[in-house]
Amino acid sequence: MDEVGNDAEQWLREMLRMSAVQKSSISVGLLSRINFLHVLELLPARLREWNRFYHDVVVRLIAQSNALERGQILLEILPALDPMLVPVAIDEIGLSGDPAMGPALIEMLTNPAQQHSEFTRLKLVEALGRLRERGAEPALRRIVEERKVWKWIHPRELRIAAAQSLTKVDPDFSAQVLGAAGFSLEELSLVALDADLEQRWSRTRKYRRFVLERPLSAMAASSWGKAQLHVRQLSLGGGLASKDDKTRLGTDATLDLQTGLRHIRSQVLLRRNHQGEISFEFVDMDLEERSKLRRLLLDLVQPPAPAS
Repeated sequence: MDEVGNDAEQWLREMLRMSAVQKSSISVGLLSRINFLHVLELLPARLREWNRFYHDVVVRLIAQSNALERGQILLEILPALDPMLVPVAIDEIGLSGDPAMGPALIEMLTNPAQQHSEFTRLKLVEALGRLRERGAEPALRRIVEERKVWKWIHPRELRIAAAQSLTKVDPDFSAQVLGAAGFSLEELSLVALDADLEQRWSRTRKYRRFVLERPLSAMAASSWGKAQLHVRQLSLGGGLASKDDKTRLGTDATLDLQTGLRHIRSQVLLRRNHQGEISFEFVDMDLEERSKLRRLLLDLVQPPAPAS
């Protein structure tokens, strides 16, 4: 595209500005690499015309473009994004490795006028840790340490994420975490993964993914209906599943993951994989549900207790 020159840039710009959504949305990734200013100029208005499916396409294409400015693009389009895509975009801002994004994320986390869900706040906390944003240290410490009488103010899962981010921002903090905050080494071991910025042409997983010895059952309910899924891989960020029937599912669904008597409920984005399986990404869940998910994943990596 560099060799084609200005004609290619103008062609992509006009595609984004004027074409139908199916064509204009796929121009975003390449245009982010060639001239990100065109994306900032045109994309917010186009997003307001598009549905959730294409918002998801756009966020992933910008993230996969590996443009140096991808974090800035995602930050600028947050107000125009479908709310369900905001946590996904925040993850990718953190994975961009752009330290200039830190102050804006701190403002989102700490400004009481910005009403974010607890799940979105957790994503902000993890993104600040991925960026090694030292300016976030006071806010992260408050989340970990604030008490009201004898109770912790913030949900345990948010406190764990803040403690993990603090150990990235300030490695000396790790020695204080276990004793003062009451976390176990096992809880802290499942952490949001960092991008390997030296590997320019590979994508880093957001979280460690576990291949399950036996699939877990899950029920996905969307506007199209309900479908039974068999979850074969699972992480704190999502998983991979298959389904037996031909029931159509939409872009998003409510997922009820069943393991024994335990139910873990969440809101997910659904994506079709080439091999016929469905990948899903958690985009909203009560933090108590996420704590259940963490415990489930920890059970998968802990060896069974010896029989007495």
